[in-house]
Amino acid sequence: MEVATGGERGLVLSPTAKVVGSIVKIGCTVTETGLEIVGDPSIDDWLEAFDHVRDFKDVRCKWYLGDLLNEGERRYGEMYSQALDATDRSYASLSKYAVTAEKIPKSVRRPGVSFEAHYQVRNCLPDDMTHILANAELHELTSQQVGRMAAGESIEDVIAPPEDKPLTFDDFEKQCTRLQNFLDKWGEQECDWHETRGPEFNKLREVVCGTFSTLAAFIRETEGNV
Repeated sequence: MEVATGGERGLVLSPTAKVVGSIVKIGCTVTETGLEIVGDPSIDDWLEAFDHVRDFKDVRCKWYLGDLLNEGERRYGEMYSQALDATDRSYASLSKYAVTAEKIPKSVRRPGVSFEAHYQVRNCLPDDMTHILANAELHELTSQQVGRMAAGESIEDVIAPPEDKPLTFDDFEKQCTRLQNFLDKWGEQECDWHETRGPEFNKLREVVCGTFSTLAAFIRETEGNV
């Protein structure tokens, strides 16, 4: 764990830290998967801390923002209204960061697992959460695969290669339902295009392509049986 060292009004992170290399005027400890405030910083210092973490482009930024938001809510009763002005993130994104950071204990978080994968297990029981994240890191699972484990599938089923079995009309219906559910969920959420445009588009493309690939294969097989 990297620990902040002494500085004016607050603490300066060690220059060897890979996490934050700027002055943060609140006492804190930081790791690759979280930030914890110590001492009794003012609300202005808390807000200023956002300036020092918002520019990180990797998963750490999401953990830091989530932890800062939750600490701010506990300490000051202030949350997104002021934090929105201190970041370039939407309410939906900040809310997701805070919920994930609140529900996933720092001791369970895995640096080798994506933030989105952690989000998938936010409602799991503690033992299940630990088990799934450990497997996610060991097997380099995608967030979709982690979501399948969170829904009850075993790691053996999740990492097993797809079966080469005849397609049925039920397969096509399931793909269509999957597409509809995804589009409905996506449409209800406020998308922060700065962060989610690429990932969301890729996921949409994957679902759409999967749907029509299934349809095409089914039609070809049906025609072959006529």
